[in-house]
Amino acid sequence: VISIGLHKLKKQLISCPIMVHPDFSKPFILQVDASNFGIGVVLTQCDGKGKDHLIAYWSRKLTVAETK
Repeated sequence: VISIGLHKLKKQLISCPIMVHPDFSKPFILQVDASNFGIGVVLTQCDGKGKDHLIAYWSRKLTVAETK
């Protein structure tokens, strides 16, 4: 049951209108964050009307060596 829910969530996170194709004529906005446990990145673009649209995102847990 949990895997079906996670699969559905993953599919929704990579589909429109959640993610859009990049427009290389517009500037990108890169947002980064880190903690003692992980790092994450979000790449967005503004549509010209003041609304940011998700292009891509990435995150991962830090290794034991990276947490030191």
